[in-house]
Amino acid sequence: MTSLADRFESEVEIAEVRVGWFPRPHADVRGLEIRHKRRHDVPPLISVKQLTIDAGPGFLLHKHVDEVRLDGLRDPNPAEETR
Repeated sequence: MTSLADRFESEVEIAEVRVGWFPRPHADVRGLEIRHKRRHDVPPLISVKQLTIDAGPGFLLHKHVDEVRLDGLRDPNPAEETR
């Protein structure tokens, strides 16, 4: 989390993390928010309800994940409605 916070110059908040190794490496992250420079007076830069990461058996050797899924990605700057 520290490298993510440093990269975005932000505060990273995670509500819950679950990691599993069998039958393959897997992680579920819930309630991810990245706030620019710890600002709580504006919406988060990135807000994700759930992030799921699946990796293959060579994950530790190659540092490669097979699939990343985002559920509930919220746009902090939604486009204005057109009429």
